[in-house]
Amino acid sequence: MALRGARRFLLLAVAAMALVGAGASWWVGSELVRPAQHRVALPPDFPARALTIQGSGRTIAAWWVDRGERAPAVLLLHAIRADRLSMVARARLLARHGFSVLLIDLQAHGETLDRRSRSAGASLPMRDQRSRGFATSVRPVESA
Repeated sequence: MALRGARRFLLLAVAAMALVGAGASWWVGSELVRPAQHRVALPPDFPARALTIQGSGRTIAAWWVDRGERAPAVLLLHAIRADRLSMVARARLLARHGFSVLLIDLQAHGETLDRRSRSAGASLPMRDQRSRGFATSVRPVESA
């Protein structure tokens, strides 16, 4: 009888830990995908031009450091829950070495809006939405 009670207690303890773990995972995941929108001020000593990139129903906030027509261009993308301001140090380094640099705020980060809608793009897996947003971001720069 005591062994049966111990097994029942162990089973309940494991089930409770699994529920707590699942709840914690849900909370962390929700925090990671929550929009991180806010104003992003251009540093006064940073030689960039603020611009917006229009494309397929989205407007992407960006800064452009232009080092001339013949300079190679680099697109800097920030980490999750960050914004383009976090990439300024890298942009400065690249600009010093002759690169033109585009810093953008990813969807639902910084000043780029969160586009949650029932459009065809909203039903795509997240990786496809990111790819589509990236292609939209790069196309105007290539044609400029």
